[in-house]
Amino acid sequence: MTSWFQIVLQLAGSLAIFMYGMTLLSDGLQRAAGERLQRILQFITANRVVAVLTGCLITIIIQSSSATTVMTVALANSGLLSLKQSIGVIIGANIGTTIDAFLASLKGEATAKRAAWAHILFNVIGAVWAVIVFRPFLGLVRLVSGYGNGAGAIGIAIASLHTLFNGINTLLFLPFINQYEALLKKLVREREGGEHRMVYIAPSLHPAPELSLLQARAEIRAMAARCRGMFDASLDLVLSNEKKDMRGRLEWFQREEQYLDDMREALVGFLLKVQTADMPESLRARVLGKMQIVAELESASDECFSIAELMVKKSRRDLKFDEEAALSLKPYGEAVKQFFDFITSNLDRGLDATEFGKAGEIEDQIDSFKKELKKMARKRLNAGADARTELLYIDLVRHFEKIGDCLYAVAGELERI
Repeated sequence: MTSWFQIVLQLAGSLAIFMYGMTLLSDGLQRAAGERLQRILQFITANRVVAVLTGCLITIIIQSSSATTVMTVALANSGLLSLKQSIGVIIGANIGTTIDAFLASLKGEATAKRAAWAHILFNVIGAVWAVIVFRPFLGLVRLVSGYGNGAGAIGIAIASLHTLFNGINTLLFLPFINQYEALLKKLVREREGGEHRMVYIAPSLHPAPELSLLQARAEIRAMAARCRGMFDASLDLVLSNEKKDMRGRLEWFQREEQYLDDMREALVGFLLKVQTADMPESLRARVLGKMQIVAELESASDECFSIAELMVKKSRRDLKFDEEAALSLKPYGEAVKQFFDFITSNLDRGLDATEFGKAGEIEDQIDSFKKELKKMARKRLNAGADARTELLYIDLVRHFEKIGDCLYAVAGELERI
């Protein structure tokens, strides 16, 4: 195992190599710079607005505000850019870096789009005030960084301006957080009937598999919550005597089930890519476990949809459960809801042996309910009850029990990882 001393040594060595590289880059630019390069730099940073646009455009093209900042510091250290010119470029880089969040949000829900716009507006509004009060801001940067007190001070000044820009901008926004949230909700509205999209981060953006698994865990948690919502809605159909708009309700279940199908496909694809990374076997087992959890949650959503279909069929055929049969389904449904709660509350940390034993007890309780309810249905059939109604009832009981099986399988994976 890597010791703390080795980690500190690696960090120090990496920093030294980076600083040495910056020095070589600055020296090289000084030697290579000709009149033509100087004229180009002068043109693209001619005034504060042009400099901001330049920084924004370069960052969008190279997809990295850090790279833009490094280039700006190197040019400044080599004397090709002044601090005044550099400020505009750095502020523009802050705007350009928002393009990643914007592109990622295009396939996301309203919340993801609002987060992207919050990032964009934060930096654009910050750039506006920085351009308006450019001279005082430049003076503040000089004051804080001590610019002019020695060689290399321009690099410190650029680092200081980046910190000051974000710090001052944050302080300006803090008193208006509620109003800012309201503005974002007006700019990006929820679709009627809810959004049915999913956003996830590509593995290439998370070079460490552990970070990718954290993102997958968040998506699995959202998937479990959505699946629980489907079950709650299907149980409401079972326990309710209302018959209105059954077609509309079934369409809602179809959308939810399709959403979770898409989510499973995206998550499994994501995890398969993560698995290609170099990682210990224990971590690879966790990846496989998460794929199995995703598959079981999607199977549970299929069972919820099947319950909804049965209730629509019951309504169309005008079938009615007797009072005792209907009342018996409520504790059965509550047991499944308890299982959902147990699983979702432990998705992040997994289960120990004792907790897995508790999952087994809930599963046994659901199995006992199933056996008792099916026994009661057969008794009613023998007593001359309507065969179509009782067969539908037995199907209903079976789907409840299958959801319990799916959740128990999830519990097994949580215990293993």
